[in-house]
Amino acid sequence: MSEPSSFYARVRLSPDALQRFLKAPIPPVSRFQDWDVISSHVRSFLDEVRYPGLATNEDWLKQLADRVEAVAGWTYDEAEQEFLCHVLPLGENVMEYIAVLNVLRALSDFKDTSGDDYAVILPLFFAEGIDVACRIGRGSSSLQALEPDTPEFREFLAKADAELRKLAFGDEGELKD
Repeated sequence: MSEPSSFYARVRLSPDALQRFLKAPIPPVSRFQDWDVISSHVRSFLDEVRYPGLATNEDWLKQLADRVEAVAGWTYDEAEQEFLCHVLPLGENVMEYIAVLNVLRALSDFKDTSGDDYAVILPLFFAEGIDVACRIGRGSSSLQALEPDTPEFREFLAKADAELRKLAFGDEGELKD
């Protein structure tokens, strides 16, 4: 975690479920117990993760999209019923990892479709491997330090890599300003 990272998430859920997620309060970081997957010393940072002036998940997503120093945002594809979120670069701060994952993990409370979905933090410059993956299922989420060895995760990771490369380099393959 000494290099800047990138973040990508895809979670399939109905439009109604998305609206409930958006209006819900940001969950307390202490709700999830597996933060040590990120780093053995991460528990010492949990009390420092704050969302000043933000009350709902939608508030947090709006401020994420308004970040000047990053290409960040979220969309919802109604035809595919997919919530997509990205941050490029995410940074290298463990508290930032926790803040972004905490909000996105709350999608598991509202997910009303079957199958697992994922959020992932990757090295910014597309080195091999991941920093951390988050499996988001119906009613539960879990952090994983290693890439899940499933066809679903491999498909998700290929899409995440392609989308983040497009955000970073555009269609012409040149690094964007």
